[in-house]
Amino acid sequence: KHLVSLGAPNHGTTMGGILSPLVSNNLTENIMRSLIQHWFGPVGFQQITGSEIFAVFNDGGGELEDGVDYTCIASRQDTVVQPPETCFLNGPAHQVRNVWVQDIIPRANVQHQDLPTNKHVRAI
Repeated sequence: KHLVSLGAPNHGTTMGGILSPLVSNNLTENIMRSLIQHWFGPVGFQQITGSEIFAVFNDGGGELEDGVDYTCIASRQDTVVQPPETCFLNGPAHQVRNVWVQDIIPRANVQHQDLPTNKHVRAI
């Protein structure tokens, strides 16, 4: 009945996250693809903006399920999901709560990989 997500790329991410501006030619794209394949496997490519899986998920019915409330927690300092705003869902305020960690704890230094274990995130 309630889904809480931590830095989930609900609308996808760039290939390479914050390093994506460096992916500017075939060589750097091949290196980035190799890193994604090695680190995440095939699912890593499904999380890139414009992938086929996002088209399937968002085809027709939208991104929300009836009867489910959502809390999406994201960090402005996320270097993996870029831009970090893609973590947020679109929907009515009574069903969707999008939260920046830094809006609650302004000085919190929270990277993507820290979201599940960070004390500030856990408090939210």
